[in-house]
Amino acid sequence: MEGETESDQSGEGANHVSEARRTAMRTIEDWDFLNEEEKYGTLHKIVDQLAKAEGNEVGV
Repeated sequence: MEGETESDQSGEGANHVSEARRTAMRTIEDWDFLNEEEKYGTLHKIVDQLAKAEGNEVGV
């Protein structure tokens, strides 16, 4: 993003990875209690968070 340094962007990517990790851990703990829509919605959320982190790593 304009005005951000490379370290700012990598820090933002790390935040997305941390959030994805927390979401994944909650999902694993709750998996048996989630309906199919919640399971796949949560998996998509994790993938989106990781994609954002990956985009930040390459400076997008």
